[in-house]
Amino acid sequence: MSRLTLALWLLVVAIFMLLGIWVVQDNPDPATVHLLGFPLGDLPLGLWLLSVFFVGAGAGFLSSSVALLRLQRRIQQ
Repeated sequence: MSRLTLALWLLVVAIFMLLGIWVVQDNPDPATVHLLGFPLGDLPLGLWLLSVFFVGAGAGFLSSSVALLRLQRRIQQ
């Protein structure tokens, strides 16, 4: 079962990598993003979109993992 799970996760990662490459190629125009009044730099718009997506996905994963750990502790008790 663990090999199947690993294969599925690798497939999901590969799909997201291809999606990221596609987004960056479709949005090659450079853009400067300002955070709290400070410029963060000139990068292609696709990279900014991709970075915001991954930050949001990471925040969602972290917030859900805390709830999952609490539920696992409750089950073990």
